[in-house]
Amino acid sequence: MNSILKTIEDVSERYSINTLASIASLMGGMFLILGKFGIVELCKTQVAFSILLFIISGTIIIVGWSNVCSKYSRLKKCAEEFHSINHAYRDCLGAILTKEQVTNNRSLLLLEQYTLEIVCQKIVRIFRNLINANCVVTVKLLTDDKKFCFAWARSERETERDMYGEELFEVGNNKNTGFDEALKFRPQKTSYFYSADLVKLAKKRKYQNHRDGWENLYKSTIIVPIRHVIDIRNSKINILGFLCVDTKSRNRLNDGFHVYYLAGFADQMYNFISIMRNKYAL
Repeated sequence: MNSILKTIEDVSERYSINTLASIASLMGGMFLILGKFGIVELCKTQVAFSILLFIISGTIIIVGWSNVCSKYSRLKKCAEEFHSINHAYRDCLGAILTKEQVTNNRSLLLLEQYTLEIVCQKIVRIFRNLINANCVVTVKLLTDDKKFCFAWARSERETERDMYGEELFEVGNNKNTGFDEALKFRPQKTSYFYSADLVKLAKKRKYQNHRDGWENLYKSTIIVPIRHVIDIRNSKINILGFLCVDTKSRNRLNDGFHVYYLAGFADQMYNFISIMRNKYAL
């Protein structure tokens, strides 16, 4: 159903379709007016066709412009969230670098986690506006041995997926397709995993997820790595974890600009986490 609705929305927003609909609507209306004043003789079939053409074309125009106005309004809200994300990072780093309020590593980690939770909440609002559907954003960090990852920050607290406490997800052994695909290096391209319909992909045996009942939690996702590729020829890559967005709605996320949005947020997080953990030094 989501796929059909999305197709209708996409078609109604195309400039060429709206142009044709406008011309058709004008033609239908013109024939009705000419027939009304007796300038052109129209049979009943022609009148019915003109009315039908006018109604269908007018509906396409109204739906198309309504969707465009709605998307424009939601994009304006996204810009506000972009601004507030930078505020969250600035306020956290400012508290550390200027006020010197944090003196131990545990406090730094808690402050990092708290800030990333705030950022996830802002990112999820951006994606809700982009896809017009509910979703969840999660930061997953790798363990020291890089064999597992775990949820470090999420846009929602105490969700159904957190009922059983901290869970470790294996990485690099074909048990969690999303993480393994996101880690693959793509020359001159963004590394990511994307699926518009995970259930469909799983039925084709192209998707593995060791979390029991994952299909009840999400059906579409994008995953990007939080990392810095320093020198790929010498395998010099610093990987911290993953940034994920998922939703129960199919065919809402895309593998175009949605991926670039998420990858941009992941790069911000890499810099922030590196500063918080003293990986950067001036």
